[in-house]
Amino acid sequence: MIRPVRETMGTIVGKGELRWLFLAGFLAMCVLVPLYAALVKLVSRKSIARVVFHCFAVSSIGFWAALKFPGDSYQLWVARLLFVWVSVFGIFATSVFWSVLADLFSSAQGRRFFGIIASGGTMGGFSGSLMARLLAERFDAGVLLLFPAVFVEIGLVFSWLLVSQVRGLTADGNAELNNQMDQESDLKSGGLYSGVAHVFRSTYLLRLCGYLMLVQGFGTLLYDSQASIVRETIVEEGERLKFFANLDLGVQTLTLVIQLLLYRWILGRFGIAFALIILPIIYFLASLSLSFYPTLGVLAVAMMASRAFAYGLTVPAREVLFTVVSREDKYKAKNFIDTVIVRGGDTISMQLIGVFQTWGASMAVLNLGALPLACVWGVLAWGLGKKQMRLDASISSMAASVDGKA
Repeated sequence: MIRPVRETMGTIVGKGELRWLFLAGFLAMCVLVPLYAALVKLVSRKSIARVVFHCFAVSSIGFWAALKFPGDSYQLWVARLLFVWVSVFGIFATSVFWSVLADLFSSAQGRRFFGIIASGGTMGGFSGSLMARLLAERFDAGVLLLFPAVFVEIGLVFSWLLVSQVRGLTADGNAELNNQMDQESDLKSGGLYSGVAHVFRSTYLLRLCGYLMLVQGFGTLLYDSQASIVRETIVEEGERLKFFANLDLGVQTLTLVIQLLLYRWILGRFGIAFALIILPIIYFLASLSLSFYPTLGVLAVAMMASRAFAYGLTVPAREVLFTVVSREDKYKAKNFIDTVIVRGGDTISMQLIGVFQTWGASMAVLNLGALPLACVWGVLAWGLGKKQMRLDASISSMAASVDGKA
């Protein structure tokens, strides 16, 4: 339910300010990452999610109250802060969510259940989009912020039940779970900066960073196109909110289909390299289409296809890329990549788009200029996938050799 609110705030502040809002989000992320690292050291693992999500619920209520006060200039500043807050929280919520699961589940359990859990998240997004679409006809954007606050608190109840159940498994003598949780605790004690060093020493992780920055770059370009087209086509704020809610509903539906029906089939039949190259192809076609036909219909198709395949295929395939790195890199380097690199990709892309626009580049020119970069992205994606397959084969060979000697 939050995304339609953020998109509506983005249209209120205007297209010219979006790059500065992305920069503000990146700076906020740089400040919050070390604060989050300090939180991890100060509180127990079971309390981390509670603290983060309680803060989100309180903030949601605070923004709802702030939107009640009149004044165009005041409302504009609230819209700016709300846009940045939603962007930053989205990354932190996902990071904390999967960190908690990594603590609670063993490796074997993760392979069994994480795909189903991801589908549950998509169905939650689907329900939220449907609710936002229905509620947008009766309430303004501020009221929609109250519902996620309530749902987050309900979710924390289920989180507590999950922790209690896993604690019971541990008490019954699950040695594998105990050992894994102890190792993860040791890894967290090293902080963020060792992960940064590992990223810049590994060509594989650097390629992965390049891939993710291009994902964010093309997503930002499409987002900028969306802001322009929607602002020029849809005048009323309520109609924009309904459009974004309908768009989210379509994205969540298609994402669920991809997760449940296509993801395993694509990776099993064609491999991870093929899965990674699909998104560059989609963005190539989207940029090409919007260069010549910048209409609301073309935009809707482009947004639905790119976001659905990103969430349904690219994101879980990206997690597979981390399965062949060391345990330390899975936690420390991945933490740095998921936060600073991803948000940095947004920020750099938006700043570059703003610079080109000040030089007179139109939306059509920007999309046409991005086509060669999409080709480079595709080559990088294919090479990254092939590298992952070679590393995986090497690890499997070493494991078979050890088993043979035993």
